[in-house]
Amino acid sequence: MSVLSNHRLRLPVIFLLLLPCIVFSIISCRRGLSDEDLIREMIDDAVRAAVEKDIKGITEHVSDSYKDEYGNDRDALKGLLFVYFRQYDRINVHVRDTEIGVEGDRAEATVKVIFTGGESLEDIGDMVPSSGGGYLLEMKLQKEGGDWKVVRSRWTDIGFMEAL
Repeated sequence: MSVLSNHRLRLPVIFLLLLPCIVFSIISCRRGLSDEDLIREMIDDAVRAAVEKDIKGITEHVSDSYKDEYGNDRDALKGLLFVYFRQYDRINVHVRDTEIGVEGDRAEATVKVIFTGGESLEDIGDMVPSSGGGYLLEMKLQKEGGDWKVVRSRWTDIGFMEAL
């Protein structure tokens, strides 16, 4: 066996030996976060996914048992996101205020959000009130397999100025 072949075999073996250490380190780091912090991370992750128009990145945080007040389930939500994302070249999402309450494996989160479509905006101050909308998102969450998932949500149009 050549030195190169031996080296190729060693890398996967080393990786497999280190994998449990890597996984343990990641889990240990996440354990240090409170449930509120984990929910904030989930919201931030979903916002990044929305800006990137990544439907899967959003719906991975939505429970299979999801239902909203209009009767939409998880699959209907995917369809709504697809239609919304097709309407705009770019999506801007700015989270203005987040309140989270956790009780055991259930939680509620209320988030004020400003959405705009069109050119990318780095700062909320660059927005023109007529180019966006302000919404209040109320979510009920449940811990599923160690991850927080949205099981119900309600959007209320509160206007741009109220969302600021």
